[in-house]
Amino acid sequence: VTREAMVLDSAYLKATVGDALADGIAQAVTQFPSDPIEFLGEYLLHHADAVAKAKADAAEAERAQKAAALHVEAAKLKAHNEQKKLTATEATHVSEASALEALMLAAQADNAVFGAVLGFIKSRLGANCYIALADRPERVLPPPAEAPAAEASATAEEGVEEDEPAEPAEDDESAPAPEPPAKHRPTKLEYVAATEADMPLLLGKELLRVEPPAEGEEDGGGDEEGEGAKPLIGVGEGVSFSAIDAAMGAEAKAWTLWKAALTNPSVRFWHMPRKGDFLCVPMLDSTGECFGVIGVDNLGYATPFSDLDCELVAELGRTLAGKMEAIEMERLLREKAELDAMQRIFDEQESELQTRLASVLKDFGEDTLKAGAAKLHAARASLLLLDKGKLAEIKGYKIVKPEVVIAVKAVYYVLGIAKVLPAWSKTKAMLDHTIPWGGDLLLKIEHFEPAAKKRPKPFERAIKRIGDVPLEQFKKVSFVAFLLASWVLAANEVFVEANKAREKLVTEGAPASDELALDTEEEAEEEPQGEDGEEVEEGEEEGL
Repeated sequence: VTREAMVLDSAYLKATVGDALADGIAQAVTQFPSDPIEFLGEYLLHHADAVAKAKADAAEAERAQKAAALHVEAAKLKAHNEQKKLTATEATHVSEASALEALMLAAQADNAVFGAVLGFIKSRLGANCYIALADRPERVLPPPAEAPAAEASATAEEGVEEDEPAEPAEDDESAPAPEPPAKHRPTKLEYVAATEADMPLLLGKELLRVEPPAEGEEDGGGDEEGEGAKPLIGVGEGVSFSAIDAAMGAEAKAWTLWKAALTNPSVRFWHMPRKGDFLCVPMLDSTGECFGVIGVDNLGYATPFSDLDCELVAELGRTLAGKMEAIEMERLLREKAELDAMQRIFDEQESELQTRLASVLKDFGEDTLKAGAAKLHAARASLLLLDKGKLAEIKGYKIVKPEVVIAVKAVYYVLGIAKVLPAWSKTKAMLDHTIPWGGDLLLKIEHFEPAAKKRPKPFERAIKRIGDVPLEQFKKVSFVAFLLASWVLAANEVFVEANKAREKLVTEGAPASDELALDTEEEAEEEPQGEDGEEVEEGEEEGL
């Protein structure tokens, strides 16, 4: 081996294993192994493994550090995207809320409000939703406020002595406060609005409350796990009434959520079990009466409703109830203003008509037929002063008072247009289609001559329909109904007197005058017959 080769080998060993070889020789000198060469070889092998492990650990640490850095960057990017999405969602929610508020402010009818609310819920929750109205009592305007105290003091200043205030009773403080009137407990819900998918299934359908069976009766839905177990509500009446009772009760529960509708035997959609949640939000007015309910379900979807979702719909229910109440009060105030205006016009015209009528009646003396004809003329003149638009408006009213229905149906009976009319909801659909309405009806009234009629049945039906409702009651409820009822009564009076006059002429053998001539075109009618051949009473078929 040349000297140069030895120098190169020495340099290589120093560069690669110099430190390890020096440490190994030092360990061999210290420990005096039996075979120093074998000891040194094993030492170098262990050293090589340690170096390789150290390099691998360093590489792993570097890789983990880079991975951690990448994870942090990914987390930052994800947070950024989520924040961006959240900001966009919040912006969308704000836009939707603003659009809903604008629609609610602009809405003048319940249907417009229903559409706005249902669209908002569908967009926000992606759920099916629908609105059902309860058989809530009709709202009436409160009586006018009492005269202010300033008027009383003015009266005192004018020298009018006032009664001294009565001494308060000693036990006034202990007297119990009057109990508030009991709230109406809804017994029927009618579905009036729904999202598109639910329209064919729900619109126009009614849900009736089924009272629980009395004690001792079988309910068919009890729990077999023991006596005293709470029975299931059952199928057919819907759990919505339970939500209404909870909202109107002491608990005042704003919403009720039924989870896992598939496993709840009380939740059925027309006897069809469905998977998912069902949320029911009753809508109460300012007096605590129930307008109806908003129903929301995610049947068929995996995402359940959260408490925030329920609170959102509950807030919408409160907003919707407030808007419906505002629309209702606006309608009531408008109707009252129109009634007052018509009353003023009627009073102005009525004074002149009554003056003329008094003069005519004085001239006729005991001629009851001519007196009745004069009354009929006055009643017809008053009715024809009515704007035909006011009569036509009745068809558009959501709630029509019974007195209005009675007066309208009585007019149709007198005119012989109908023998028996169905309930108002069906009769309303017939107006302007199968029976005349508005201006056409007023035209028939104008040309109707009761003295020329020979069939008593139309008049008997009309008088039976009016029953014992006084004219003042008609006027109090609806001025249009008052005018219609007044004309019906006057027409009946003329018909009765004309028949009496004809019978008297027949008895005396005298010819009938022109004013008693019968209508030759009047057709004989066949009275509706029941299964046993007996005449069917009107009230058995029609109702209000």
